[in-house]
Order: sequence, then structure tokens, then C-alpha cells
Amino acid sequence: MLKHILVSLALSTAAVFAAAPAHGRIERRAVTNVFPTPPTTSTLSSPITVKAGQSFTPPKAYTRYERGAGACGSGEGGQADAVFILEEGATLNRVVIGKNQMEGVHCLGQCTINYVFFEDVCEDAITIKQTSGVSRINYGGAKGASDKIVQHNGGGKVIINSFYAENFGKLYRSCGNCKTQYKRSVEINDSWAVSGLNLVGINSNFGDTATIRRQRASNVKVICQKFTGNNSGKEPSKNGIGPDSAGHQVVGIDVVTRPSSTPSEDSTSTLKPPSPSPSTWFRRSPKSLWASLAALVTNGRCGRPSSSAEKGQQESREEEEGGATEDPLAQAHKNPNFTFHQADLSDFDVALEVLKGCDAVIHLAGAPNPGDYKVETHNMNVVLSWNVLRACAELGITRIAQASSVNVLTMPYSAKANFHYFPIDENHPCEPDEPYGLSKVIMETQAATIVRRYANMRVASLRLSWSVPHRSQSGSRDPQDIWTAKDLWGYVHEESVADAFLRAVSPNLGVAAGGGGGKTWTGHEAFFITAPEIASLDQDSKALKEQFWKDVPVRDGWELGGTKGFFDCSKAREYLGWVHRDPDVPAPPS
Repeated sequence: MLKHILVSLALSTAAVFAAAPAHGRIERRAVTNVFPTPPTTSTLSSPITVKAGQSFTPPKAYTRYERGAGACGSGEGGQADAVFILEEGATLNRVVIGKNQMEGVHCLGQCTINYVFFEDVCEDAITIKQTSGVSRINYGGAKGASDKIVQHNGGGKVIINSFYAENFGKLYRSCGNCKTQYKRSVEINDSWAVSGLNLVGINSNFGDTATIRRQRASNVKVICQKFTGNNSGKEPSKNGIGPDSAGHQVVGIDVVTRPSSTPSEDSTSTLKPPSPSPSTWFRRSPKSLWASLAALVTNGRCGRPSSSAEKGQQESREEEEGGATEDPLAQAHKNPNFTFHQADLSDFDVALEVLKGCDAVIHLAGAPNPGDYKVETHNMNVVLSWNVLRACAELGITRIAQASSVNVLTMPYSAKANFHYFPIDENHPCEPDEPYGLSKVIMETQAATIVRRYANMRVASLRLSWSVPHRSQSGSRDPQDIWTAKDLWGYVHEESVADAFLRAVSPNLGVAAGGGGGKTWTGHEAFFITAPEIASLDQDSKALKEQFWKDVPVRDGWELGGTKGFFDCSKAREYLGWVHRDPDVPAPPS
């Protein structure tokens, strides 16, 4: 039995979406600050109206729509100045709203806005006018909103998922002086905000509520601003900031600039866990990392193995460094085998200190996607991984597993995929063209380097596909989307991810979390950890291959077709005794 396992995590820019009861599960997808390049521009003389219950997708994805030069004038705009008007139940997909407009999208009733990007907001990007119900804004972004991005004038609820905001006044504002007022609510999940005044503004006197989960924010003055709203048309007055039990709930704020009334850096620098209350401020520098026992993997292509806590607790482990969630953290603190520390793993001496006494390390901390595609992701990931590996070597910790990624290949984040053959195995060339995949290649090189000097070490780099709690969350993606195609329609069940990590650090290879053989080995090895099937149940992998990757050869003996996938994970079976298990898929006959 393992005495201690240290698991290091980060919740930076995670992308985990809550289920939408009326619309099924929402695809989890990393927020991006890379806006699409429009293939063409359409200048409108009047708004496009999407009728009730209908969906609008342009013939060419991400066509730019505008209202003509000079459309962004002075003064208040209205519905007639909009680019799109969405009636009750309408959906708008994959468009770019250009700078030559005053009002972007007006929703007259419940609406869904998917993959819509605003290049330069004039007045308001999106105006919600529904009297009740839920409107959803998924995966888009907006820049240059001097006032508001989302203006909520009607009632009901607005859910914003994986949205990027830059240079803005407010990401969301509940109307402070509308003639007809409502009790409104907003939910913001897995989004990224850069350089803004207020993330959200609500009217506390009308009972408004705001819930913010896993938000990344940089140079945002106030996360939750409360107002005293009115229906007289007067400018509403501010009456405090959240979060608090009365209106704002915040879970997992990353890299936030807060007003002076919030806790100081010193007030949270001691090595003790934060309160598990969902209204707690989580303050940290970009590199200091909070831990949550149940959040085993949280990154741009990965999810949260909910039962990994039970798996790890059975092995008597210690978890450190990572992100923060609600109930799992509270549950973790009740377990005697759980110890929490806040630490900055970019400081090697700190890494040495917090790893003392551990028998094994599962290292997952770091940026989960390319970020700005420049230096932050690369520099953070490679420093953290080397510090952990080098500290383990000095401390005599010989069993380490680290989270690599399928993005060591040219996968979705790359400009162009370059697959040499199918099925992909560990012999496939690693040729990323972006900082996230490069950081994973370097992490693996670091592991191969450290074991040459410390020959008794065993390091497993697990190349994870998109980790999800249910296959349908990956399978619901549009199979014709080039992003999905570059991801090879893949997924891995998060319980199998937890199983793979525990097997990789088990002193008896292959016996952790269910048994199943295993090969004795030392040194460094990389393993693809993916499902053997594609996620889409209604697609044929051979047909998809012919449509998107017809020039990629298929190795002898491998037949695509049905739901058979594009990865060969036989090495993980041979070395770790790992076989993908998905509760949603019947086990093969023995």
C-alpha cells in the first residue's frame, strides 16, 4: 500500500461545464483568446432576424457581419441597430461581428449563442430581453467593449461558458435602471477576462445572483460589483462588492487583481487549507497552486475525475498544489489521509520542502492550454515539471507520474495537423508548433534526462486525451468541426485516467485500482492514455478518416470502422496493465 502520494494540480483556465437540463450536456472546451479569421465580410442594411426555434449558421463558418462604416456612432443604439435579432428559442452559430456596428446581438426570448466572436464591441455586444427562462452564450469572445459585453435587460438567467473578454467595462450587467425590473441571475463558467473594470454587476436590492466558477482573470478591477437598481432611469448607485451569501458565489478565481478590501497576499500565504465555502475568495499568484482532492486533472482538454478521491484514499495518499472546487474539497478535508499545502512550485526550495516524506508523486500542475501562444504556458510548465522531478531525485522519491498530453503531436492547438500513420502509438514523431505541446515534449525530455543520472527512478508521462466523466460530452461535439477532427474524435473516461495514474506510481505494477498485470520497468516511459473508440457513437471512423485524413496511411493489421479509434494504447496495457474502462460502454466479453 502506498504510504503517501503527492498530487500537484492547477486550476488555471480549466474548462469544465455544468449540464444544461433543457439542452443536454454542454461540451467542455478550453477558452481561447485566438479569434477566427473571417473568410469574407457581409455588410447588412438591416438586422438578420433568426425566427423562433430556428438556427443560423453562415455558409462559410466565421463570416464577418457588420452594418457598414460609421455604424458605431455616438449615443444609445437600439434593436434596429443590431446585427442579429434572435427570437424565442433561436440559435446563432459561428459568426464574427465586426467593428462597424452599434448593437451586436439582441435576444428577444431565450436564445443560444455558440462560437460568436466580437472583434471590437461598440456599445453592447449582446442584449438579453427574455422575460424568463435561460439564455446561453458558449465558447465565444469579445474585445473592446467600453461599456458592457452582455446587457441583461429582461428576466430569467444567462449562462456564459468558456468566453474570452478583453478590454471591457463589464462582462455582464443586470440592467440597473430599466423601466421593468426583474430578479435576474447569471452563471459564468470557465471563462477568461483580461483588462476590465467589472466582471459582473448585479442589483442586490432586486435579489439578483451571480455564480462564477473556474474563472481566469487578469487586471480586472472588481470581480463582483453590487448595485442598488431602480426603474426610474436614474444612474444606479454602487453598494458593495461580493462574493457573499446574498448574491455572488465565486469558486476558483485564478490570477485576479482585486480591490484593497479583499484579503491581502500575506493573509493567505500560510500553509493551511482555505475554507471550503463556495463564497471564499481564493487569492494566489499565477504560480502558487491550490489543491482539491477530487479535482485530479483540470486542464484545457481534461476534466475532473470525481471518484479519484476514493481511489487515492484507498492508497493512503497525500495531495498538494492545485485548484479549488466546492464539495470535493470539503470532503477531502474529512479524510485523515489528506493533507493540504499551498506552495509555489516554481521555487525549487519550496518544492523540496513540500515533497519531503512522499513515496510517490503525481504531477499535474501547470497551464492547461497554449494561453496567449507566446511564453507563459511554456515557461510555467517546464519550470514546474523540472523542479518537481529534480526535487524527487534529491529526496529519493523513485515513482513519479506526470501529465503529458496527446498534444505532443500536432493536435487541435496546432496550426495544421500532421499525422504520419494510424493508429498513433508512442513511436509517432512529436512535432508540436505551439507552446503547450512543446512544454509537454520538454517535460518528457526532462524525465528522460533525470533517469539517466538517477537510474532507480521510474517516471511515467501519461499522454492524456480529453478526460470526461461521460463519453457523450466528447461525442456531442460536431464531428465535422476541424477542431474535433484534429482531436481525432477522441476522449478518455476520467475514472480510467485516475486508474492509469495510480498504476503508474504503484510499487507493484499493475495492481492498483483493479489489477491487471503489468511489466517491471525503470527509467522513463511515455504512454498514450485514450479510449480505444471514438467518442461519436453515430459516426464511422473509416468514413471520417477518408473525409479528413485520406492521405494518412493505416498500418497493416489495423482496421478502422465503426467506432474504432485512431490510437494504439497497447503499451499502457503491457507496462501498466491499463485497459480503458468506461461505465457507459459495456465491457468486452472475457
